[in-house]
Amino acid sequence: MSKYKIVRNEEWKTIQAEKAALAKDLEASQTFIESLKTGNLQATYAGDQETLIGMSMMSLRDRMIELAREEERRNWVNQGIAQFADILRVSDQNSSAALYDSVISNLVRYLKANQGCIFSLNDDNDNDMFLELISCYAYDRKKFQERRVPLGEGLIGQCFYEKQVVYLKDVPKEYVTISSGLGEARPRNVILVPMILDQDIHGVIELASFTLFEKYQIDFLQKVAESIAATLSASRVSNRTQRLLQESMSQSEQLKAQEEEMRQSMEELTATQEEMERKSRELNQTAAEMNSILNGINATMATIEFTTEGMIVTANKNFLDTMKYSLAQIQGKHHRMFVPEEIRNSDDYKTFWKALANGKSHVDVFKRIDSTGQEVWLNAIYNPILDQDGKVQRVIKLANNVTAEKEKEKKVHELLEETRANEEELRQNMEELSSTQEHLELRNREINAAAAEMRSILSGIDATMATIEFTPDGTITAANERFLTLMKCTLDEIKGKHHRIFVPKDVAESDEYKTFWAGLAAGNSVNDVFPRITLTGDVVWLNAIYNPIFNDMGQVTKVLKLANDITASKRQEEEIRNLLEESRAQEEELRQNMEEVTATQDEIQRQNNLIRESTAEMRSIMSGINATMASIEFSTDGTILHANENFLNAMGYSLAEIVGQHHRMFMPPGQADTPAYRQFWKELASGNPRVDTFERVTKKKEPILLNAIYNPILNASGEVVKIVKLATHVKADATR
Repeated sequence: MSKYKIVRNEEWKTIQAEKAALAKDLEASQTFIESLKTGNLQATYAGDQETLIGMSMMSLRDRMIELAREEERRNWVNQGIAQFADILRVSDQNSSAALYDSVISNLVRYLKANQGCIFSLNDDNDNDMFLELISCYAYDRKKFQERRVPLGEGLIGQCFYEKQVVYLKDVPKEYVTISSGLGEARPRNVILVPMILDQDIHGVIELASFTLFEKYQIDFLQKVAESIAATLSASRVSNRTQRLLQESMSQSEQLKAQEEEMRQSMEELTATQEEMERKSRELNQTAAEMNSILNGINATMATIEFTTEGMIVTANKNFLDTMKYSLAQIQGKHHRMFVPEEIRNSDDYKTFWKALANGKSHVDVFKRIDSTGQEVWLNAIYNPILDQDGKVQRVIKLANNVTAEKEKEKKVHELLEETRANEEELRQNMEELSSTQEHLELRNREINAAAAEMRSILSGIDATMATIEFTPDGTITAANERFLTLMKCTLDEIKGKHHRIFVPKDVAESDEYKTFWAGLAAGNSVNDVFPRITLTGDVVWLNAIYNPIFNDMGQVTKVLKLANDITASKRQEEEIRNLLEESRAQEEELRQNMEEVTATQDEIQRQNNLIRESTAEMRSIMSGINATMASIEFSTDGTILHANENFLNAMGYSLAEIVGQHHRMFMPPGQADTPAYRQFWKELASGNPRVDTFERVTKKKEPILLNAIYNPILNASGEVVKIVKLATHVKADATR
């Protein structure tokens, strides 16, 4: 058998034709790739586009065109942000009107829109807040208009309330008309962007255009809106500071005019004070002890008062801050406004207030809803308050916020999901990186050109602002001279160290600080006013933005901080606040003195009656607390003086077994001999209350968790005479 295959003439011609076609495709591919290398992304492929090689060449060109387009958009956004940062940076040198005219005119031109407006929140009057048109620009001309938009009215009001971008692609005929020398025309697209800074909204930007707004332009608009919001916030703070300064100066003049009148009043007051002090000393001693307990509770716990029907009478600051309301928003409304719908409609809730009106208190961990719709968990007691006749006249609620403990488990789950998402994103990025490796040379040249342009922009920023660079985990890599001078350090002293060297210790050790850097590493910028510590220990205040820097793969490679020193403004604001507080205190003292001067013996008797009624009310409150909470009394060194039945039952002791013993008998093994435990009692003896969830040990040596307040009790002279502890047992779950 022959070792060679005989090929027919027709087959040979076919092979030769295929060989020639392949050679032609390879030659066309080489020419096509050379054209792409020179930057000609519109080059034509001369070979057969239906072959595998031809399709690969077309796919390569399409991908390079897409990358070039993305790079062009990224450069457009970066240049725009730098341009508007420069406009806003010189805001101190221009009037507010001129500044916002410059911003909106440049914004309209940069986006190639046709008309734009800036609406700012006017909150000078809390009872009449509205959106005010502060600048308008169209067709290369400033528009002079006066316009007032009530909050929540129209699309602008809707954008303000929802804090979301509103984008109309089909604009109603009556909405807006753009005028020019050629007549009037209705734009095809209108976009409204909220100006938000740290969850607070300061106004709305409205733009109209005949062309569509693309996503990267909308993202750019949101970033610029945040910068404008920061400028509006700073301007508002400055105006408020000036107004407070003028008010304080006016009040100071009034106080000087009243000083002589007060001196004369003080002489008359001295003649009546001795008699009043003699008659009220005994009642004041009792009232001082009661008030000490109530003041300690009010200072450390959230409290709110209701009528027996559940209508809200008043609430302290801790409660209002916890539920994110003002007193005016809740006063006169029913308790059900805080209750989730599924609980509000239950049979248990319907009988809840009937039981309270009948004098029955309730202690539990309750699920509630704040003003933003968020869940809040409160470890609380609802306690009926009795009058002298034993009738329930109102209900007081004492509570501690335990939402953080409830949310810890939820946050752990969210972090796990985020980690999985990051792993999948990293895997996809690695696959994309391997498929584009052959284009690195071209991309490097494009990146170098962009970097040169960015260096030019950054050099302008570096000359006017304090800047510092970090790795994504917070390690310092560089800083300019302005930053080093401000923080009183050299680059060698800080390079390679972590950002926490500038942060107060309590902030650096907090969970919020850890999530701060995690958020930056994830690509989220942060803009705020921050307190920082120099290397010499001085406190400075910085109005700063921490801005993540991305590579062309969208990965955060470093964090750039741009900052301005506003320490002097902060100090001036604090001085004005102190001056106002001092003026109010003096004014209150003058008012009280004048009332005491005009008081008669009948007034003295009336005050004594009020003190007796207040004492009866306080005894009612304490009786309710004693009936529903565990309480125990100590001397200032921790020796047990007395305990109620609730405490004895919870701990498994009789009163005779614990009186005269030290508090350490309830401590877990090893904790009573620590410096922290000795400091705990030292602070209590100094008059500082403690509120927390404490682990203690019962007589059977079983652990128990108590949500408790240790409250120092003061006598009429302000001296600590004993310590009262009020506690509730922390339960595993909540049904209401």
